[in-house]
Amino acid sequence: LVEDNHVNQVVAQSLLDGIGLSTALACDGKEALKVLESSPEELPFHLVLMDCQMPEMDGFETTKRIRAGEAGDQVANVPIIAMTANAMKGDKERCLQSGMSDYLAKPINPEDLETALRKWSGDHQDLPEVITSIQSERSSSQTWDVNGALKRVRGKKDRLLTLISMFIDDMPARLEALQHLHQSDDIEGVEKMAHAIKGVAGNISAEVMMDAAAELEQAVRQGDLGDAEAQIKAINSAYEQAKLLLEEYRVNN
Repeated sequence: LVEDNHVNQVVAQSLLDGIGLSTALACDGKEALKVLESSPEELPFHLVLMDCQMPEMDGFETTKRIRAGEAGDQVANVPIIAMTANAMKGDKERCLQSGMSDYLAKPINPEDLETALRKWSGDHQDLPEVITSIQSERSSSQTWDVNGALKRVRGKKDRLLTLISMFIDDMPARLEALQHLHQSDDIEGVEKMAHAIKGVAGNISAEVMMDAAAELEQAVRQGDLGDAEAQIKAINSAYEQAKLLLEEYRVNN
């Protein structure tokens, strides 16, 4: 599992533990190459879940280096499943071009993850050059979907409470950084921070907040900054509303 965000790490590992799979964690691309390279031949990695947006070295560059044999010939053809909160045009093609085997949209749906794992857990030689975008449809967004959040942690309330605490502790700094980046006219920074906020909000099922961050990310990527201030306010408002529900859940559980 290659993922730099703590909340996303807990969610993904919870899903994998629930399936009965053992995992090794790398927090960025450089660390992933080291972990893969040091893996013993008698206990090889069978699959890599790769976040796309990471500091130091993103998932696309990491995948290219794995395919080039920089992590060792024994893992050069290992199945690599992209995990990304992006749903922009061209993302699937970029995953394919970098050498990834499949594509999962964040927040990760447990059934979609199991389907992908079953698909790629067998013989992984001669991977087909096909990427399937698997994304669950949502009829309407909720401030906080508690059932969706519990589903991602396999119904384990203690893990959900840990995620809630991490979310409430970490998010104010992210929101403050987003505002500062906007005021500094750091367009690339705004896009990256909106992307990160979208992913974290999605993994805890704060859907309205996730959607608001997605709108900002897409607008900035397309060069439309006219509503950025209003969109940032919408993200903050969605956070405050979600926080009330999260704190209520934490008090009652």
